Amino acid sequence: MCYHSDLSGIQPQLLAFIKSRVHNLSDAYDVVQESNKVLINKEDQYDSSYPFKSWALGIAKWQIL
Repeated sequence: MCYHSDLSGIQPQLLAFIKSRVHNLSDAYDVVQESNKVLINKEDQYDSSYPFKSWALGIAKWQIL
């Protein structure tokens, strides 16, 4: 499993998740970018025994808040 390919692969789901909660499209894209920055910065904290998608969407949830 490659963290960066997982991050690239999750982008459509990440955007859909955020758009379902942030209805202003411009704001949603901003939250996607902030989420990606956090995901990149926390790469060393990711536990590969945990599903990447769940972990990434959890981080996105905090960025929305």
